Amino acid sequence: MGLYLLCIKEDFTIEMGDFIVFLCSICFAIHILCCDHFTEKANPVKLSCIQFATACVLSWIAAFATETITIEGIMAAGFAIFYCGVFSAGVGYTLQMVAQKDTDPTIASLLMSLESVFGAVGGYFILHETMATKELIGCVVMFAAIIVAQIPLPEKK
Repeated sequence: MGLYLLCIKEDFTIEMGDFIVFLCSICFAIHILCCDHFTEKANPVKLSCIQFATACVLSWIAAFATETITIEGIMAAGFAIFYCGVFSAGVGYTLQMVAQKDTDPTIASLLMSLESVFGAVGGYFILHETMATKELIGCVVMFAAIIVAQIPLPEKK
């Protein structure tokens, strides 16, 4: 309900970008389940290094197959490549794997679903974007749902 209030427009149109985001969410769910499975069997930092080496090789193959790569292009985008590779992906996903080693995958996926809330709130404070009342309510509903999901239920007798 919170994501609906935060993301869906009044006319409820679904664009190609929405479909891509949907596919991405399925991939993230699979990634979370794989992290849960494999961090029990291996060191999460080593696992993350293998994951990034694999992603790097596959990305280079895709780049050479679909793009014209030049040294000038790489140098022009060098800082962005470095930042995204090291901080955004490397540090973020490594910390995810380390933290998820001792976390239930359901709770991990709920916590990571707050990304859209933090993106909207960050856009409000940093980029001075406006948020409609419906979007604010969506953020509150999502945050409240995450808090409620953390409350342990009494055991059945």
